[in-house]
Amino acid sequence: WVLFCDDDNHLFPDYIQNAWPILEGNEKIGVLGGQGVALFETEKPEWFDKFRLSFAVGPQADKDGKLSHNSKRHLHSAGSFFRKQPLLEIFNRGFSTIMVGYRGAQLSGGEDTEWCILMKLMGYELWYSSNLKFHHCMPKNRMTWTYYLNLKKGISSGAARLESYTLFSKRDNPGVL
Repeated sequence: WVLFCDDDNHLFPDYIQNAWPILEGNEKIGVLGGQGVALFETEKPEWFDKFRLSFAVGPQADKDGKLSHNSKRHLHSAGSFFRKQPLLEIFNRGFSTIMVGYRGAQLSGGEDTEWCILMKLMGYELWYSSNLKFHHCMPKNRMTWTYYLNLKKGISSGAARLESYTLFSKRDNPGVL
């Protein structure tokens, strides 16, 4: 397993203890995500709760467990466990991803969505647990409307690139690449 914990994420002390029984209990899990809890440097903006998922904060599903295969929802990489072996297999075959993560001030995301799509295409499931909590630091400079608009611009800039996976995901047996 590979656990993504960004420099602005702080796992709750029981994070791995809570995750391990879920991960070990189901060999079909490809990605297991948790719930970011905002830790604000300054006062929370009034608009934040409405758009919190863009900041990897809040519940990622309505209930714990497997996300529906047809769900358009994917998991944030922040605080998520990814099954290592299938990813190594495709990368060792020379596959390279379309999306890249944030680089400095460039807010182009989407690599976590692509990795979730890849796991689903390989026949694995996406799971969520509300018991996996981590603090996600929200510094003052991220809590502006301008920052949020730039964040959404970066997130949406990859939507067309990810559309190439749509044909595969609609197949009867998407677990076969």
